[in-house]
Amino acid sequence: MKQLHPNYIKKHFTSVVIVLFFLFFLIGSIVSVALVVEANESKTIYLTVGILFIVFLALVLIAWIMTNLSHRFYRYELKEKRFYKESGIVWKSYVTIPYSRIQNIEIHRGLLDRLFGLSQLHIQTAGYSGPYRLTEGRLPGLSVEVADQLCDELAKRSGRQSPSEGV
Repeated sequence: MKQLHPNYIKKHFTSVVIVLFFLFFLIGSIVSVALVVEANESKTIYLTVGILFIVFLALVLIAWIMTNLSHRFYRYELKEKRFYKESGIVWKSYVTIPYSRIQNIEIHRGLLDRLFGLSQLHIQTAGYSGPYRLTEGRLPGLSVEVADQLCDELAKRSGRQSPSEGV
């Protein structure tokens, strides 16, 4: 079975840290303003900001561990008659998509994906509308070359036209 590209760890961790930074900046600002208005004691403000910083660092460490584990347990394979994917750390997910059910194959490259040389491959099937409009056959961290090759191979096996063959 194949795994996602190692740069997936860097990209996913970076996105989590960015979200955490802005979240804690917002929380810290609100708490600091509330403390200044309420108590006007600098010791309380410094203590609160220090605690928030420690919590932030702890969450960054947890994010690093979870991102590495997520990468380790995210696997996929092209079998003879179907695409197979497994993922999850605590709650495992196993997805099997027969090639005959594949309706569309898309490659997405967002800003962070492009910075880390990655692509996201989305395999869409008829009638699937999962949470947040994610596809059941989503592979979030493939190299550009592997995503293009996989897209072409899936299109060939499913009898669909790949995006690279476009108009």
